[in-house]
Amino acid sequence: MRGYARFMQQGARVMIVEDDPAVRTVVADHLRAAGCDVAIHTDGRRAWSALCAQMPDLLILDRMIPHVD
Repeated sequence: MRGYARFMQQGARVMIVEDDPAVRTVVADHLRAAGCDVAIHTDGRRAWSALCAQMPDLLILDRMIPHVD
C-alpha cells in the first residue's frame, strides 16, 4: 500500500495550528472522517508546547498565527 492510504489506515495523529475557525473546522472534520486523531491549536505558543510533548505524524500549520514570529 502506498504512502497516503497506509498513513490514513493507521489512524494518524494530525495537529492543526490555525486561528481561523472556519478553516480549522473544515480541515479537522475531513481528517476525522478519514480516521485521523486530530489535535487543534489556535496559537503558536500552545502548539509549540504540544509539539514538545508529542510529535504528530502530520502538522498542518498556518504560517500567520498569533504569538509566533
